[in-house]
Amino acid sequence: MADSYLEVLVSLKEKWEHKKAAADSEARLWEVVANIDLMKEIMNNNLLVSDDLLRVQAKEVELGSEVDVMATSDFSIGKLDLP
Repeated sequence: MADSYLEVLVSLKEKWEHKKAAADSEARLWEVVANIDLMKEIMNNNLLVSDDLLRVQAKEVELGSEVDVMATSDFSIGKLDLP
């Protein structure tokens, strides 16, 4: 029986690591997309980076607060195939 639980824990660890890697990849992708959009906006509107810096810094604080509030586990033990 202990082996069955060990298998579940190993599977859980693998799924958790995969989910974390996927979330990290998605975050990096969105960062690149945001940078591209910002560069296009700056180029198209002949903006100076200093003009947009305060707006982006305020957005950073806002999003940081959202991340702190949303930091909850969405892991559901009901999805596990327990022995």
